[in-house]
Amino acid sequence: MADNKKDKKGFTLIELLVVVLIIGILAVIALPQYRKSVLNARAAEQITMLRSISNLVKLFILEQGRNPADYSELAAEFPNCSYETRGSTVIITYLSCDKFSSVIETTGKAIFIGPKNSNTNIILGLSQDRRDYVLYMPIQKNEILCIDGPGSPSRTTCADIGFTKPSSQCIWSPCFEK
Repeated sequence: MADNKKDKKGFTLIELLVVVLIIGILAVIALPQYRKSVLNARAAEQITMLRSISNLVKLFILEQGRNPADYSELAAEFPNCSYETRGSTVIITYLSCDKFSSVIETTGKAIFIGPKNSNTNIILGLSQDRRDYVLYMPIQKNEILCIDGPGSPSRTTCADIGFTKPSSQCIWSPCFEK
């Protein structure tokens, strides 16, 4: 009988519990870091797109001597994106893409870009509907600023994507720069 117990192979319940506990601890540590990495990657993509759109607008102004009326006038294609124009007095053109929305002010002073809210396609107004940060770039400057969304406990803030230095350059406050 004693030899029979030695022949059995496998893990004890304690060993399995220890392994599950270790995996749980690693998951608790790794998930916040993963979320932060995803946020930083999305913000980097938005910053790249913001700079590209800004350069296209500047090029259009140099060539045409006026501000673009909408995104269709720019010398670029935006795959998986749709255009939408809103407003009667101040006409604002939105570019709504799979991952972000963008807007060109008709005065040609600034470009905004930010993540979409799940409840609406257009998130970039400074209204209470916006939940997350918005990146802002004046056309005449190469500086990118970040504006936090109105209070919501689950929102993504400027600090989450590395914009921590308070800025006085922005029309709206508070706003931040890197």
